[in-house]
Amino acid sequence: MVRRNVFSFLAVGIFFFENGCAPPGSGPGPADGGDAGAGADAGPVADAGPDADAGAVADAGPVADAGADAGTDAGPSGPPTISGFNPTSGYLNAAVVITGANFTGATQVRFGSNSATYTIDGPTQITARVPLNGQTGQVNIEVQAPSGAFTSLTPFTILESYGVWREDVDASYASADAGLTGNFQSGQNADIMLSGIDFNQTGGPLLFNHPGTCASDGTRLFLADRNNNRILVWSTIPTANTPPDYVLGQPDLTSNNPGTGLNQLNWPVSVSVGGGKLVVADTENNRLLLWDSIPTDGGQAANRSIQITEWPWGVWTNGTKLAATATRGAKLHVWDSFPTMTNQAATHTITGNGMGTPRTITSNGTYVIVGDHNAVTDAGEGQMNFFWTSWPDADDAGPTFSRRPVGDTNYGWMQGEITADNKLVMIGRSLFIWDSLPTNATQEPNLIVGTGGTGNPSTFYDFTGGDGSGLCFAAGRLFVSLSNGNLFAAYNALPTDAGQKPDFAVGAPDLTTNTLNANYFITNPNPTTDGVSLFASSDFDRAVYVWKKIPNQSGARPDYVFHTPMAPWDSVAYGGKLLVAGGDQILVWNTLPTNGAYPDRNFQGTIGIASLNGVNGVSWDGTYFAVANGMAGKIWVWTGIPDAGSNPTFVWETPGQQPNRLSSNGTRLVTAITNNQRVAVFTLTDPDAGARYVQGGPGMQPFNLPESALLRGSTLIVADTGFHRVRVWNDVETAIDGGESNIVLGETTLSDYVPEIGINKVFWPATLDFDGDYLWVGEYKFSGRLVRYSIRP
Repeated sequence: MVRRNVFSFLAVGIFFFENGCAPPGSGPGPADGGDAGAGADAGPVADAGPDADAGAVADAGPVADAGADAGTDAGPSGPPTISGFNPTSGYLNAAVVITGANFTGATQVRFGSNSATYTIDGPTQITARVPLNGQTGQVNIEVQAPSGAFTSLTPFTILESYGVWREDVDASYASADAGLTGNFQSGQNADIMLSGIDFNQTGGPLLFNHPGTCASDGTRLFLADRNNNRILVWSTIPTANTPPDYVLGQPDLTSNNPGTGLNQLNWPVSVSVGGGKLVVADTENNRLLLWDSIPTDGGQAANRSIQITEWPWGVWTNGTKLAATATRGAKLHVWDSFPTMTNQAATHTITGNGMGTPRTITSNGTYVIVGDHNAVTDAGEGQMNFFWTSWPDADDAGPTFSRRPVGDTNYGWMQGEITADNKLVMIGRSLFIWDSLPTNATQEPNLIVGTGGTGNPSTFYDFTGGDGSGLCFAAGRLFVSLSNGNLFAAYNALPTDAGQKPDFAVGAPDLTTNTLNANYFITNPNPTTDGVSLFASSDFDRAVYVWKKIPNQSGARPDYVFHTPMAPWDSVAYGGKLLVAGGDQILVWNTLPTNGAYPDRNFQGTIGIASLNGVNGVSWDGTYFAVANGMAGKIWVWTGIPDAGSNPTFVWETPGQQPNRLSSNGTRLVTAITNNQRVAVFTLTDPDAGARYVQGGPGMQPFNLPESALLRGSTLIVADTGFHRVRVWNDVETAIDGGESNIVLGETTLSDYVPEIGINKVFWPATLDFDGDYLWVGEYKFSGRLVRYSIRP
């Protein structure tokens, strides 16, 4: 058995990145159904690879409604017939109006062999959408009904869109002026925020943002609304989509600023309640908050805190015992009695035994289960659950056994609750139920509910969970917190059938609406701009968002969303073109798609000798076109945008290094070498010169897993992701020579590393673009904001 090293030691401390993540841009990486592209777990750490949820796919369009008859006809007088359709050609997801007769009660509409979503407008008209299957060319349209079927006499032409389909958004927003003068100022406030409501705004009590675990004392229900820095509390157990009664960690139900007081929170992942006591894992404040009695109104401060400097994630209590994980320290802390003093030391601390980055805790006070993101044991590597069949009573009390998650072992560890009659219910890729507590690694669940079960049809419920999801019982009901689905799915009783869907949702109008998608929150926004329009790609969402104008107000919705077949990892808008790269593809728009136009070209697989399998960087400066493949350790450069068979003009090889996103100013090209903690600078006009490096500054100020580097003129801007800041050098040569950055954004000083979502703070900044007036910063993994900074006089 070989243990992979997950630690990187820097002069300022210890930081690490996660194993098991999909390579950047390779498509959704179901390693933990996680929140974003960075796979790193702990505190000041980022990761270059996407950690996406394979189930996070946008809605294909309107749902078919075979009974939606807008007319007054009592029923069809014969089989359906098609007399025509308009338009006669279109892209994927295009609306097509089909005219004819006897459409009432139609049961299916097909374009060729593929079923379409549709609405029956009346007995003589159906509106259908071109199926999203990537098929192109001429196909006939067929309408089926109980009385018969009819196939069009003339074909419909599905236009080539390279698997891309467009969503039109009803957007209206103020646009920004250009021509600003000045520079940035260290610690300055951001101007606006996209991919969210606004600074210090949640959008209300029922708009969650990646909820964490839940808990109940049988009367009240508690939910850790993680990215909103709050604990939501229902005084009575909800039976429908009813708002919470009060909030902990915030002054009201509309605020979400973080804080460090005992009445404040910064990214709370887990909540637990028992014996009249409440505990919260206040993760980014590196502490547990403890209440000696259940708070009965909003804003009530905790009685004390326990500092856990190694990123506490999971927490459990029954009011007598307490347990918490330290993710960055690979530790499980247990207290045999509930702490009565601030920073009271644990009774025992368990380490080793293959634990890598332990996350969640499930327990009944005797039996203990810990979910781990990066375990390395004889049972395997990666996602793992460790089982103690009795409460750990010594520092060397190793688990009784360990096992990979059930079903999709790459999706995520399991987390859940033990019932009063010793059933074990866990959420992972699906809902797993054991009728008795497992005593060994081979004991399989008695019931698997949802899409993750072997052979389950697609009609079963998709539990879109991910990092931080959990479940709890409350007054006989089972509530499942779905972090990536952004809702509570609730059963009125423990399900008994594999296909049983939840009975209602809390935090969404129904069981399938993701309110993050509905409000155009972007996971892993990657901005690019030409100074007139703004574009943001997302590997997790498999989408490109288009603002025709530079928005000048927070929460501005895009004008268009292009849904892509691959997971975009890098993009560039320059010289009237837009290029979007990820996986094994590069999409090319020859004109910026501000009118909704589809891509003109698609490089797939290779360009000449260059392999696009895992492409994670692309740049275009009007002269040089460059592509990076981090896994291959190569950057290929062409003069001009090539044909598919054209070999590069020259190649830079980076042995042992993985180039990430690219940026070029026409003379130099820069790329973040994320896992080597530096930025490489190449001279395009002297390709034989090789790379020079920016290490982050002299003395104690290196980078911590920088995700992006950007050149605009002579200005170098670096997303110092793991240290939660953006650093600006007015002259790239100064940076290469070891000079300190002139400006820091997202923090007030270079000694502040705490991730926060304040107006002058950033949380895992990973992507950048600057048009000379406005700098856009995209946050990754455990945040998702797209914030804008303006230069100032």
